[in-house]
Amino acid sequence: MRAFTASPRRVIVEADDPALVVGHHSFRPAELPDVLTPAQAAALLQVDEEAVLALAEEGQLPGRRIGEDWRFARSALVAWLSGADDAA
Repeated sequence: MRAFTASPRRVIVEADDPALVVGHHSFRPAELPDVLTPAQAAALLQVDEEAVLALAEEGQLPGRRIGEDWRFARSALVAWLSGADDAA
């Protein structure tokens, strides 16, 4: 019985286009802005957007209504989540 051993594979690509460039790239996640929409706040808190809006309407979540829209400061949400406001 022959044991299976993985060996490195080599892939050769022959392109007709001499402009083809092979290289590498690194990806970084986009930074969250300082002011968040309800959808971004929900993603930060890992809850539904409806929960964010309900808590904001009740005055339990720090945010500001601008016209018909809600906006949230990322730093205020993190402080709220950590309970920093409860200690005061």
